[in-house]
Amino acid sequence: MKFILCWLCFITLLGCNEGPSKQTLISVGSNRPSKLSIPSGRLNINYSNLEKVVGEDNLYQFDVPRGLFSKVSETEFVSNDLQATIKLNFNFTQSFDEAGIYSKTDLINRYKSQYQTTYVADKSNWFALSGLTANRNIAYVKGFYEEFYSMQGRDEGEPAWLWSKSGVIEIQYPKQYKLEFDILIPIITKSFKCDFINFPN
Repeated sequence: MKFILCWLCFITLLGCNEGPSKQTLISVGSNRPSKLSIPSGRLNINYSNLEKVVGEDNLYQFDVPRGLFSKVSETEFVSNDLQATIKLNFNFTQSFDEAGIYSKTDLINRYKSQYQTTYVADKSNWFALSGLTANRNIAYVKGFYEEFYSMQGRDEGEPAWLWSKSGVIEIQYPKQYKLEFDILIPIITKSFKCDFINFPN
């Protein structure tokens, strides 16, 4: 009887030292998230299931994971899950306007003044910047800029500046969701387009 009990204890100890079974390892591997679906502990966002958000008259468009943001107005979207907002801002400045945006530098400086800016990229027809809001949320901004000059009616001299148009997408979110937005920001901003042909004058 003692021999049988000792033998059972020996087998039990062997089983405890074997570690995870083959079945457990397969289960863990099959549930491992892909690069496009990373659970954060708060949300499980499917970054590959995207919906295209299109503005009135095709003025703008961008992609977001399906169902993540809700439309508040034609130019504002919110995500309750992420405590985040997406806003779209458009400007049309004519040469006779007293106040307005007369260069891409003007446009960039307008947004730099709103944030504690940490990053700025100034390209040929677009810019991007990021920083912190007054309440320490993270902000990311990307904008397109276009202006028009004309020599019409001028026999000599510099071209006359006539107008500028700009379209900007502005994203704000709390620092606690930085992991999610490290993936979301490229999805949203790389898909962001602004159609100046349909721009309101």
